[in-house]
Amino acid sequence: NYLVAWEDFKLPAADADIRAARVTTGGTVTQLGVVAATTAAETKPKLGVRGTAAMLVYEQAGAVRGSVYNGTTFGATFAIAAAGTTPAVAANPAGDYLVAFADTTDVKGQRVSSAGALVGAAFPVSAAAGVQSEPTVTFGGSNFVVAFTSASNIFGTRVSTAGVVLDTRTENAVVVGGI
Repeated sequence: NYLVAWEDFKLPAADADIRAARVTTGGTVTQLGVVAATTAAETKPKLGVRGTAAMLVYEQAGAVRGSVYNGTTFGATFAIAAAGTTPAVAANPAGDYLVAFADTTDVKGQRVSSAGALVGAAFPVSAAAGVQSEPTVTFGGSNFVVAFTSASNIFGTRVSTAGVVLDTRTENAVVVGGI
């Protein structure tokens, strides 16, 4: 079975909302309805799936928000970052989620528990000179892997399940994430 989420611009809504559905391998669609709907636009949904559970992250009015799916329904939405764009999320099969997002000129990470609670504070994945943006994240067996753009280059770094950036480089005498 599959879980899908999308931006919905149906009338009478003036702004996009996030909707979701389950789809069986036979093509049967079960609508889960609206996951996030406010007077602000909810955009750029991404899902991190672990078995039958998942976390949805999305952008709302320059902030990053999320909702946890328990296998049947989505829970209440919650704030992940007060300022952030282009969120991405991955699930550790043994526990938490990692949300990566662009914050002004940097890429940051925020760990979130399987219950939807923030774990620690947001941390810089890369705070190099210039603009780091467009993060994506996956789980690679024992660590998360975050990739992002900086100028016209693509960088990546492993991030431990404890939220430690493992791959760094020195740029203008400053140690930053990404190789």
